[in-house]
Amino acid sequence: MKRGFSPAATAAFVTTLVVLGLVGWSIGWLAAGTELASSEPTATPSVSSSPSRAPSPAVSRSVTPSPTASVTPHRTDSFEMPDLVGRKFQEARQQAFDKRLGVTVKFDEPANGKPAGTVMRTIPEAKEFVWPGLTVVLHVAGPPLKLSVPPLAGKTCTEGKDILVNAGFRVTYPNQNKGTVSKTEPPAFTELKWNDEVQLYCAAS
Repeated sequence: MKRGFSPAATAAFVTTLVVLGLVGWSIGWLAAGTELASSEPTATPSVSSSPSRAPSPAVSRSVTPSPTASVTPHRTDSFEMPDLVGRKFQEARQQAFDKRLGVTVKFDEPANGKPAGTVMRTIPEAKEFVWPGLTVVLHVAGPPLKLSVPPLAGKTCTEGKDILVNAGFRVTYPNQNKGTVSKTEPPAFTELKWNDEVQLYCAAS
């Protein structure tokens, strides 16, 4: 005689299979979810293959200002050198004297078509700062002028010096620079060149 399962037993068996299937499916789903979560890309810091370098120090470059005539002077009595180029040197010289500048005149500068006696360049140049007592140089076209020593007998030593300097001579004092002019060496009416020396002899009045 065959034995079969009762309907109640069969139902219980089926229910057990269903429950086990659901449990297995849930475990698999959870495992898959874990793998999916672990497979998501995570942000990782990028590593540079080149070694890190310290910032390059700034290179200090000294800048030399372009030369200019209008540099701020240190002296309060400074003023700009007048433009004397192109003038007759006697006029230029007097203009410098009026500004209390000393003057040296040098001849034989190339004329470049200008008349003899024309100022071709100056040292310092125009617009550079100068001051009273500074000696400037006038470079003049052509040969030195020929001059005659003026007669100075009876003049004071100061008057004689001024006359000689204005005429274009250099003055020296062999004995003293006070009193009355007794003579000059070379004597009066001797022909000399511009900037030649004249010795002025003075005696007490």
